Amino acid sequence: QAGGSGGGAQGRGAGVQGGTGYGIAGAYEDSVVSRVKPNWAWPNRADRRNFVAVVNIKIGADGAIQSYTLKTSSGNPYFDSTVTNAIQATRMLEPPPDARFMDMDVSFSSEALSR
Repeated sequence: QAGGSGGGAQGRGAGVQGGTGYGIAGAYEDSVVSRVKPNWAWPNRADRRNFVAVVNIKIGADGAIQSYTLKTSSGNPYFDSTVTNAIQATRMLEPPPDARFMDMDVSFSSEALSR
């Protein structure tokens, strides 16, 4: 005869935390940075701190860069100008996955661009 009087196992683990939120937005931002990167130059003699500049980029449905504005300076005007010059030289990006990505803030770090 089958049976028993024991109780079921009680879970005591912490569980799995939610996702990172990276998704499409992070992937598209990475795509934008990778398209700009070949046009970016940072001389070897430049300061080696990790600078981060945030640029607002308006992108057409075809991927054409329509305009860009430095939103948050890195604190280094030379680094900021290398980023905006690289964006200007890029002109075309991968077409945005949808309208949400046609006006976006993109972070450019000297560390990511140097890789």
